[in-house]
Amino acid sequence: MSGIDAVILAGSTNAGRLRNCSKEAFEAMVEIEKKPMVSYVFDVLKKSKSINRIVLAGPHEQMSRLFGNIDQVYIAPGGDTPIDSLMNALEVLKPQGNVLVATCDIPLLTIDSVADFLKRCSKRQADVYYPVIPKDVNDRLYPGVKRTYIRFKDGTFTGGNLFLINPKVVKGAADKARAFVEKRKSPIGLAKLVGWRFLVKFLLRLVTLKETEERVSRIFGIKGAVIISPFPEVGIDVDKPSDLALVREKIAQRILL
Repeated sequence: MSGIDAVILAGSTNAGRLRNCSKEAFEAMVEIEKKPMVSYVFDVLKKSKSINRIVLAGPHEQMSRLFGNIDQVYIAPGGDTPIDSLMNALEVLKPQGNVLVATCDIPLLTIDSVADFLKRCSKRQADVYYPVIPKDVNDRLYPGVKRTYIRFKDGTFTGGNLFLINPKVVKGAADKARAFVEKRKSPIGLAKLVGWRFLVKFLLRLVTLKETEERVSRIFGIKGAVIISPFPEVGIDVDKPSDLALVREKIAQRILL
């Protein structure tokens, strides 16, 4: 799989738990070792052999200042939600094939982790590819990292922040995706989307990854694929002070090597 375009979602305002760590208006601009967080993700994608064009969906002034004069790089408006930002980016790209989507808050991302994800995706046929990382891998490579884990019948995993999508299906699934996000903390709301039987099995940890993949595919009317990644870097996002401290420590260590 080669020659694909990429989108970096960088529109989130710094209104969450990071606001006490940085005065920047947008999370993408929070500094790590004197560089905005989004720059680490951008640098990896720019150096990746599989990536052609890159669109950054975020605050125009900041994104233009950082990336505006770089060849094959474009700026799109950030939206109220990540899904809105993605739609804006796709409107700028008008891509012909699959698109790699990354959030701006995974600064530990590496060229190897991107290449591995794309290689695993190439072995399956789907519209949306979503990575999960086994808990034991996270614990071994990044001991002490605080992540949200979900226990399935076939293991305990955390989600990643790197996606491969078929842009032709995004528009049709966007409204359902917004509804899913809105109702993710409401058992009744979720049950209406996924069905009571599936929800109960899920809560009892009796659901496999494949069953979840099939259910989500039916809900959104697309073909989804869960990709098990051995690289925690695709999922360690910075959304709280402890994440920022961890990432700053790890990146400082990389610089010293």
